[in-house]
Amino acid sequence: MTLKAYLLCAFAAFGGIFFGYDTGWMSGVLGMPFFITQYTGLQYDYETGQPIGVDPAKFALLSTTKSLMTSILSCGTFFGALIAGDVADIIGRRPTNIIGYVVFSLGCVLEIVRFRAKSPRFYVMKGKINAAAKDLSLVRGQPINSDCIKDELAEIVANHESEMQIILQTSYIGSLVLAIEYIGRRMLLILGGMGMIISQFIVASVGVIAGRAEVQNSDAVKAMIVFICVYIFSFAATWGLVGWVLVSECFPLPIRSRGVGISTASNWFWNYIIAVIVPYMVGNEPGSADLGPKVFFIWGSLYVLSLIFAYFLVPEMKGLTLEQIDSIMRETTPRKSRKWKPTTTFAV
Repeated sequence: MTLKAYLLCAFAAFGGIFFGYDTGWMSGVLGMPFFITQYTGLQYDYETGQPIGVDPAKFALLSTTKSLMTSILSCGTFFGALIAGDVADIIGRRPTNIIGYVVFSLGCVLEIVRFRAKSPRFYVMKGKINAAAKDLSLVRGQPINSDCIKDELAEIVANHESEMQIILQTSYIGSLVLAIEYIGRRMLLILGGMGMIISQFIVASVGVIAGRAEVQNSDAVKAMIVFICVYIFSFAATWGLVGWVLVSECFPLPIRSRGVGISTASNWFWNYIIAVIVPYMVGNEPGSADLGPKVFFIWGSLYVLSLIFAYFLVPEMKGLTLEQIDSIMRETTPRKSRKWKPTTTFAV
């Protein structure tokens, strides 16, 4: 791997950083006194830190307003993700990324447009073998006529031809950080799922038993905050990162762009659903469920399903090329995938 390849991964990873910032700032803004005053007209005394003429518990945005504000982002990204895959197949990854960066920059003002090289596999899919060899040579830091470049390019071309035949005959649907390659995708998902489940159920249990506002148990509240942080770490270091790596690796080349687009759209669709319903689940207004900390029992139960999914359906892909990942999908089961070794090649 060359410095250029690492830089490509680094700039791709910054997409995740901006993604996290863009979605994470919302809850903080919705709780800002200035923002609440702007939308509700309720006044706030910044010297005393108390609202003026209203119960502090009622100095907040309505559940309907929170629902709309937090869900509208996911609604827009859902449709953007759906069309991005097909657009990338038509004009290429690089132009699609540039368009997305420009649009995002115009909306956020603070964003900086970033450029990324096209994928050699995209050129192969378009029949531009020489261009694929040139880009592969740049990424690998090897001469374009070297055996290393010729062998890898032959593997990519042969795999693409094989996948095209499979797609025509069946409905076949199939590293950013060192930890992903060292520990493995599957193991990180399993460990992360366990961490999220444990932390969510602890937060729920402590919250229901001793963390209620009327109890005023500061130690219980501190414990809840600690395990919420444990959850955030467990998610950010595993599912929050590995999920994006998996969807970029597991689809065959002919449908990779569309598969990633649908996967991303699915993520935003459920983000939208969660953003719509959560204010009603935890709100204490008439018509709301007022679950409070009990909602963490629901999240913990959903993470149990995530853990089951990772254990039974996600194969271990660390150390494999995209072409070998196609083979592991056909030749073994997820639970036995860690011991799988490639024995065949698409190139002949």
